Amino acid sequence: MTNKIPVIDISSLISSCESNEETKMNVSQLIRRACETVGFFQIVGHGIDDRLIDAMVGEAKRFFSQSPDEKHQYAVHKWNPSNKNTYRGYFPSSVNGKEGLDMASPYLNASHELVKQGDPLHELNLWPTNEVVTQYWDEMCK
Repeated sequence: MTNKIPVIDISSLISSCESNEETKMNVSQLIRRACETVGFFQIVGHGIDDRLIDAMVGEAKRFFSQSPDEKHQYAVHKWNPSNKNTYRGYFPSSVNGKEGLDMASPYLNASHELVKQGDPLHELNLWPTNEVVTQYWDEMCK
């Protein structure tokens, strides 16, 4: 096992000129090796503007800098029975040693058929999304 976080450049996957089956296989093998040996990795060469990344980090800081009581209002049902969500929402650090905020697509809304059916994998976000979150979502989906 290594002490370093692997850094994987995916720019060749984004550039249609450089992307071929061998390139895709090489990058996928790097990702697999990182997952199997370290458990996570950093992606570079993704093309997402640094200003958007900084803005998204700012959104995360905005959420996590709230008081425990403020964050608790966004907790999933297990820790806040007044919320019906099972998966989308705040998870306190007592769950696995770190806080988390799981969010769904900012485009998901109450009229979506799976939301209306109560599918737990299609829950609405408890923390309101804004333009930064939507722009980041769009870039990640590209």
